[in-house]
Amino acid sequence: MVQIFRKRACEIAVGVAVLAMFIGSLSYLSQLSGDNPLSAQSKAELVEETQDLIEQIEDLEATAGTKEAAGFRIYSADTTGKLWSLYREAQERVNLLNTGKVAVGDGIDDYLLSAEPLENPYQVEQVREAMDTLLDRIPEDFFKDYRIFLAPLAVSGVSGQGGPGFSLIYAISDTFQPTETDLRVTLYHEAGHHIQLGRMPAGTKRGKELWAEYHQFRGGSWKVAGKANTVAWSESSEETFAEDFRMIFGEDQPYFGDMALGDPRDDSGVTSRFEQFVLELAEEESVDYQSPWVPDGFTFWQYQPVIIMGLWLFLLGLLGLTRARARARIAVPYMGMEA
Repeated sequence: MVQIFRKRACEIAVGVAVLAMFIGSLSYLSQLSGDNPLSAQSKAELVEETQDLIEQIEDLEATAGTKEAAGFRIYSADTTGKLWSLYREAQERVNLLNTGKVAVGDGIDDYLLSAEPLENPYQVEQVREAMDTLLDRIPEDFFKDYRIFLAPLAVSGVSGQGGPGFSLIYAISDTFQPTETDLRVTLYHEAGHHIQLGRMPAGTKRGKELWAEYHQFRGGSWKVAGKANTVAWSESSEETFAEDFRMIFGEDQPYFGDMALGDPRDDSGVTSRFEQFVLELAEEESVDYQSPWVPDGFTFWQYQPVIIMGLWLFLLGLLGLTRARARARIAVPYMGMEA
């Protein structure tokens, strides 16, 4: 009875492996439907093209940015424009692979889809000077491998985006002649996000402990980020931290009256405690940089050929095991007769 059960289980496992391999191979090699020219290509072709685009993005990031003495890089508006163009091409293909549609609308495209060309984008030298001023007040170790991307674009109501290890700087669309003051307001705010997202991520146990410590001297309690220029934004813990960083570590920074907890410089105790708190973050483990130009959702497709090969090997292993057991069942009676 046990042998029969094992035989049936092995046969079922082989069948499942064959079916999974067939579906995976068919899916990988199949064509998509739709009017977009990309839809005429097989998924295998889309994967190959996407991988090539990602390699171009990684190469451009590695070679095009200026390597500053403090360890950070600055990417000109021209280079950032090229990165965005490559990202859009890659994202279209990833969307097709995952949803069958080209439409984009995640990641950095949330804002950049509504962007307009900026006549006079910020210059690398302006950023270098602004960062030199900031680094007079904070250790440069916070900005090792930090990436600053200057976009040739203006976006309605938003002047920057960021994450652990990078900042994307553009301008608000009604300010087509952005000033150096505008640049520093945005850059220092996004630098604050880089530090808090990289050293005290809210989703970790240690991050939660650090946010509780921050609110002990700053006041209030943890509140999630909200959409830009809303009450939720002004109450957000992460936006409050970024504005605190800008005003305390940035030189001669204005307060715009839009934060629920007010200007931190109104209380010298809060100011000194914030400075100490940030400097102590240097001892915290930092989150690795992840490029904003590499689309999400591609990992499965990137490794699908490996998965298919793994299924083939698994199938061959099961077939080999089945044959070995079949030989053993034949051999046992024969050995019994010899005895």
